[in-house]
Amino acid sequence: MPRISVVMPVYNGESYLEETLDSLLAQSFQDYEVVCVNDSSTDRSLQILERYAQLDLRIKVYTKPNQGLASFSVAYGLERARGQYYMYSSQDDLYDVDLLKKGIELADKMKADVVIPNLVCYSGNKDDISIRTFWRETVPDFEHVTPHDAFVLSLDWRIHGFGLYRTEIVKRVGIETFNYNSDEYTTRKLLLNCSKIVFSDAIFYYRINNPNAITKKMSFKLFDVFYTNQKLEELALEQKVPMEAIIKLRELALNDVAIRQKLLFIYGDSLSGYERREAALKVKNAYRNIRDKKELYKNDKFRRLLFTHGFKLLKFSMRVRAFISK
Repeated sequence: MPRISVVMPVYNGESYLEETLDSLLAQSFQDYEVVCVNDSSTDRSLQILERYAQLDLRIKVYTKPNQGLASFSVAYGLERARGQYYMYSSQDDLYDVDLLKKGIELADKMKADVVIPNLVCYSGNKDDISIRTFWRETVPDFEHVTPHDAFVLSLDWRIHGFGLYRTEIVKRVGIETFNYNSDEYTTRKLLLNCSKIVFSDAIFYYRINNPNAITKKMSFKLFDVFYTNQKLEELALEQKVPMEAIIKLRELALNDVAIRQKLLFIYGDSLSGYERREAALKVKNAYRNIRDKKELYKNDKFRRLLFTHGFKLLKFSMRVRAFISK
């Protein structure tokens, strides 16, 4: 049984897949497997995966029907993961050569439930780095982080979700598949279930310029964020996290309402008439369901105007679009 299972969902990733697999195969730590789940790609991804699997038996390749969300493939791969520790990998991420080695050594030494590496956002290649490091600069006392601390710090991503997790915890918590950003909920739930959280100085390189990323496209799915926010607040209340986290969640939820309201106003024509109406309803209901919202923007005149008049403008623009489309 390998010490580490790296689970990688793959869909039409031929542009970056080889570079990512090479980065994993170059690891100084060798006792791991890479569970690749091909989500019925229509490009050369499967051929690339099968070629690498022939070269290295640690690479396992599975193909499943496309279900529209990467989280389904992650859950599928997790079921087949045999390692004591689990790590998620996108098809376009890169890694320090010692990332797995430092992670497993810290996990063993500290009896950690999760080891979180430093994260650097980059575009193009690792020499073209848009530097955005995380825990070393953003976590004030990273040696004493409780699950509740981690939850609070993750809300604005001062702690990111990529890490080496004890597999039994991930399997017990599960991978949520309810919408396109359900991974944000899964990450916070995992952190709340990790008693021992440790940080590594190894670097995880997160690509930010992949044009195929769902978050780069205007889509009706972007309005699913409101349901995720609702579930996060329910989780926080259930786990009795500090009130500062609840307030922060509501501030972020209010911000998401403003952002989606703006997206719908500017780019609404890229959605169907039905999607525009449903998206507008989701925005309105999300705003209505945020508790104590007036307290959140009582000292912000611009935001107060945005929410008192923004919905009227949005409603007017929807009527104009409906008239034009007739």
